Amino acid sequence: MASPATLKRSGWLYPEASARAERLGRVIALEKVSFGPAKGARQWLTEPHLMLGAMPIMMAATDLGARQVEPLLHTIAYHSPA
Repeated sequence: MASPATLKRSGWLYPEASARAERLGRVIALEKVSFGPAKGARQWLTEPHLMLGAMPIMMAATDLGARQVEPLLHTIAYHSPA
């Protein structure tokens, strides 16, 4: 999730960047479970969502935002509240 330039400079991520990468990875993995190979799956992450008021991928950049996105993806994946 880190750019090649970032990893080339230091070889590792600062704790904040590492936490952000982990959150984004978790949301993207859950998105794949929720939508499977559906063609519009990435579109769900990159368009503003009415219930969130923002793009889910942008929300997932923070811990609080990821905690708001993940239940929506759980509902989609399992057809029930998280």
